[in-house]
Amino acid sequence: MAFERFLIRSRHGSVWYVRVYIPRHLRPLFHGRKQIKKSTGHTDKRQAGRAASIYWAQCQALFDDLDRHMAKKKKNSGSDTLRIDHAMTTDVFGRMHKFDWGGDKDPEAAKREQQAVEAVQRAALETLERHKDSPEIIKALVSSSSPTNVVDPNAPETVMTWDDLFARYETKEADRAANPSERLTQRTFDESQPYRNFWKEYFAGRDVHTIKRAEIEDIESWLQRIPASFTKKGITIERAIHLGKTGDHDHKRISGPTFNHYQRQLKGLLQYAHRLGIHRDDLSVCIRQKDKTLGKQFVRLPFTDDDMVLMFCGKNYTSNFGRANPKTPFAARFWVPLIAAFSGARMDEICQLRVADVKHDAPTGIHYLSIAGPDDSAADGMPKKIKNKNSIRPIPIHNTLVDIGFLDYVDTLRHTPDASLFGLTRAPDGKWGSPLSKWFTIKGDHANGFIERCGVVSIGELRDGKRWSKSFHGFRHAVVDNLRDKSKKLPDGSRIHAEDIALAVGHLNDDSADLETNNYGQGVDNLEHRRDVISLISYPSADFAAIRWPKTPNMPLIDSE
Repeated sequence: MAFERFLIRSRHGSVWYVRVYIPRHLRPLFHGRKQIKKSTGHTDKRQAGRAASIYWAQCQALFDDLDRHMAKKKKNSGSDTLRIDHAMTTDVFGRMHKFDWGGDKDPEAAKREQQAVEAVQRAALETLERHKDSPEIIKALVSSSSPTNVVDPNAPETVMTWDDLFARYETKEADRAANPSERLTQRTFDESQPYRNFWKEYFAGRDVHTIKRAEIEDIESWLQRIPASFTKKGITIERAIHLGKTGDHDHKRISGPTFNHYQRQLKGLLQYAHRLGIHRDDLSVCIRQKDKTLGKQFVRLPFTDDDMVLMFCGKNYTSNFGRANPKTPFAARFWVPLIAAFSGARMDEICQLRVADVKHDAPTGIHYLSIAGPDDSAADGMPKKIKNKNSIRPIPIHNTLVDIGFLDYVDTLRHTPDASLFGLTRAPDGKWGSPLSKWFTIKGDHANGFIERCGVVSIGELRDGKRWSKSFHGFRHAVVDNLRDKSKKLPDGSRIHAEDIALAVGHLNDDSADLETNNYGQGVDNLEHRRDVISLISYPSADFAAIRWPKTPNMPLIDSE
């Protein structure tokens, strides 16, 4: 047997493995397994020659010991089960040797057969020692370990390192994120990456089946003590784990939701290992998550009527926009908050719109914004991102936006249908709305965002000591609360139900998971129903009537305030 047959490399990485075939008659002792596969922990194939053969020899010595033990047991019991009528071994170079001098009948012959086996193994090892630095002779390298580790009664169906498991899991999750039919968006996949990388490093180099229940259960005790935002503080993952286990640090510890993020990713990896047969036990049952409200840093509050009055203050609306900034064009600052206030759409849903995404349905006369998913492209040619499948929806344009001049604004851009609707560009973090989000909510010693300049208090504390905040997402909460008003009725006189609100704002929950919320094309009645719901959004106290889009040529590309 040539060395090339047992030196292999994972398709997910560059680490070399050794593969040793188990003799057929010994496989019942190894739970029917045909081979032993073990990671070398090394990537250099040339170095692989010095000890791979040593490991091979250890395995063969183990097989020989088992042969002798079984032969002795057969002799003592008189049973014909697993009868061995010859001595056989494979030396460190993969060469098969068979000695049959009648040892099954003559004890002396059996002794000579065994002596011959030992002599062959000894001679091969001496040859290996003489040529240990010759790559022509030495073909594989494995880490030396005790042969007792080869026979593992708890061995899984497939032996795999954590690194290989992680690579396969990453590929699977990436494929899910790229599939619109899956309940995993690219954004969620990207945001959970740091938590997966944490476990990638923690278990690096381990054979998955060696991970024990006690180790997983112990994680809960130290994980909650690791420093919050440790990467931003220049702390490595290894150091963060050490600080968590010792608890010897003065840093703020991670919150309950962050703890859950770590646990959720580990749970997914362990479930995947069990499903593939890489670990016999489902260790994910040892993963416990905390109540998601415990340790939560902020409660996000909706904007009140008073907040709306302060932000949308008639003809002075643009007076609090602040200094010109090419990352947040005037058109974006003008329109994005208004659209959110009259649709409940998320910031990135609005910011990644192209000019062509403002559409008109001729049969109903309804103008709407087409919120699309990864199957559609943004202005930079890259796929759009959405939070969930119900985010894909048409949003009828509220009459208040039409009165302010939104359609007139769009008409000036129709000659560039694939351009960004508001002159925005994708930020380094992959989001279109990141710069605008900072402009809207930032609060600091030297600069304040739009809502703070308007007089809206964005951070505070409740009576129970829990802190609250208001951000752009407050528009979404405000719209939902606005539509829950019992006095508001649909054209047929019926009240607005939770399903109607979910359909309009793109919620995904137990009540709305089965709703039709894909792109328009499912029926005109659906679009009209959305229009009827959206049109009921109103803020009587705010002076929207005095807000007008300034009809200045090329306004979305300049900042003349």
